[in-house]
Order: sequence, then structure tokens, then C-alpha cells
Amino acid sequence: MSGRIESARNEIATRLEKLRIIPGLHTEERQAISDALSGLRVLLTNEEARYDATQQRLALERTVEQLRSVAPAILKAESDTTG
Repeated sequence: MSGRIESARNEIATRLEKLRIIPGLHTEERQAISDALSGLRVLLTNEEARYDATQQRLALERTVEQLRSVAPAILKAESDTTG
């Protein structure tokens, strides 16, 4: 998704460069471009938040798996010291 957002931003930048060359104010198109850039910023922010949440979940899953793999050894050592 972030690649698509970046691609859209690049296309918008290209269009803005073309508008500088073409005579006229292009007020409506510039407003539409501004709105599109705002929307892309929101999408990018949401995508980054979703990515961060996914990374946190994966890190937690790895930690839980690591704990599960060492749990038998910890329980055995605990049993040996108390038993």
C-alpha cells in the first residue's frame, strides 16, 4: 500500500510540474490536487499505524513462542530445586 501511495504522490508531483508550464490559474485542479494529497497523507498515516500494530503483534507472538520453548526447562529446574 505504501508503494502505491508513493506512486500516486509522484504522479501528482509530475502533474504539478506540468501545471507550472501551462498558462492559467488552474484553481479547481490545484484544489483537487490538494485534496488528493490530504487523502494520501491520511492513508499513509493509517497504513503506518496498521504496520506498527502488526509488527507489535508479531513481536509478541515471537516472545510467547520463545517462552513456550523454554518453559519446560524452567519448570524442570524449578522442580529440581524444590523437590
